[in-house]
Amino acid sequence: MRHNETYDVTVNEQTVVLRRQGSSIPSVANILGSEVDGEGIRTIWLDRLLHRGACVTLNDTWTASGAISTVLTARAE
Repeated sequence: MRHNETYDVTVNEQTVVLRRQGSSIPSVANILGSEVDGEGIRTIWLDRLLHRGACVTLNDTWTASGAISTVLTARAE
């Protein structure tokens, strides 16, 4: 992933779909677990690696991190 690309992130009940804006090819992963902490940060653990790099900002809401599988974080709504 290039750091200046923006991604659409769709969170369903059991999956997450990442789609780079301008591309029709989605990346799909299953959700292993999720939580919202006391500070209102939502964390979603995925079953595979969908990003490259240590920590990548996907869009104004979501950040991706993790070495073996992707962990998404965002401010809970």
